[in-house]
Amino acid sequence: MSRRFILPIFVAAAVIGGLAVESTAASAEVQIKSSCRVTTASSLSLWNDPWFGSVVGTWGPNHVFTEYGIEGANRYRTATASGATVWVSADPAWSRPC
Repeated sequence: MSRRFILPIFVAAAVIGGLAVESTAASAEVQIKSSCRVTTASSLSLWNDPWFGSVVGTWGPNHVFTEYGIEGANRYRTATASGATVWVSADPAWSRPC
């Protein structure tokens, strides 16, 4: 293979590799974004699925939690103190920003 073919292949690989790194960094940034919320409802149900699922617990008023994004049927993805992933209603009537 001559030199004039090697350089364009090297440049193309470097550009594609750079895009892959940039894309990975951007997706990691999205996962890091989260916000603090506090329950204002007298009882906020914890669901084991973003769409339907079963109620697996409740939180009372003034419970502070971190939401990691809205998924499924308008539910915040969050976690319990034990680390279990759960979903709660994203209706602003039930919680507010910290």
